[in-house]
Amino acid sequence: MNLTQLGEHDRAREAWRTGDGLTANGSINYTQAAAEALQRVRADGSSASAWEHFARIMEREGRASEAIGEARAMLTASPEVHTSIVPLVEYLVSHCPGETQALLSDMLGHAPAEAHYVHLYGISLRKGGADLEAIPHLRASAEAVPANANYWYGLGRALEDTGDIAGACDAFRRAVHCQSTPHRKAEERLSVLECGT
Repeated sequence: MNLTQLGEHDRAREAWRTGDGLTANGSINYTQAAAEALQRVRADGSSASAWEHFARIMEREGRASEAIGEARAMLTASPEVHTSIVPLVEYLVSHCPGETQALLSDMLGHAPAEAHYVHLYGISLRKGGADLEAIPHLRASAEAVPANANYWYGLGRALEDTGDIAGACDAFRRAVHCQSTPHRKAEERLSVLECGT
């Protein structure tokens, strides 16, 4: 017995032609996954892993803005969850820089001295194309935690994008030398910019 005899081939062809069938089943599964992930963060807003999972599911469905909205609503209702939301922000900052800026502003309202929030805010500005505005935030976080190579690297990228090659080289050098294992991407940027190490 082959596919034509079972009618499967005809059904698959019709599903492909009309956009029904297999595609619709996949969408239903994703929607169910999103609903389950949402239920999980609402049940335990303090679970960082739940927020990260929720971010991944919602981004995959093209609904990252909704995930950020849910995080903002949760933060308003329960301000103590601001640290738990960090994985969602880290995952979505590149996908939705403007919306993560608003969420990060809310988070900074609860912890204004938190260097990681300041860094992520700078990254959201940079990803949104506002490199000049990002630099003070990226610099502040790098200076607050000088042993964090990623903070120096982020500052270096923003400086490079604004044409401050000397400043970028300095930040990339700091990224390379502030930890026992050199920051590979910072080393690459130093090589590309011909800064030397």
